[in-house]
Amino acid sequence: MKRDTVKFDLLDTKVWLNRIVATTTDLDYYEVLVDYVAHLNDAHDSYGLPSTFRASLGLTVDIYDGKVLIDSINRTLLPASRFPFQIGDELVAVDDKNVQDLIQQFSKYSIFANPRSTARGAAGLM
Repeated sequence: MKRDTVKFDLLDTKVWLNRIVATTTDLDYYEVLVDYVAHLNDAHDSYGLPSTFRASLGLTVDIYDGKVLIDSINRTLLPASRFPFQIGDELVAVDDKNVQDLIQQFSKYSIFANPRSTARGAAGLM
């Protein structure tokens, strides 16, 4: 079915196995697995890393009318005196990378089977 609907044959593993053989680190290996599952383009499938590591930027963003806006800030981590942005400010870039490019890059970690939902999920990963 996936072969017909999203043009992805999950049983055609040759390319994926070649990519796995070419990996040199655990993170490279995990990226191949994430890419494989993302190609299923299905909200019911996911791959989780075997880790308890967590990180937080101290703020969250979401997409409103096509713009990525800050919707919460942890002022304990990001005091206003050092980080003068506020809720409602638009996020346009991170480390000189356009936010729309980052959403595209991160979308594979949060596939919701429709482009609008996937973009919103990827925005939440930033």
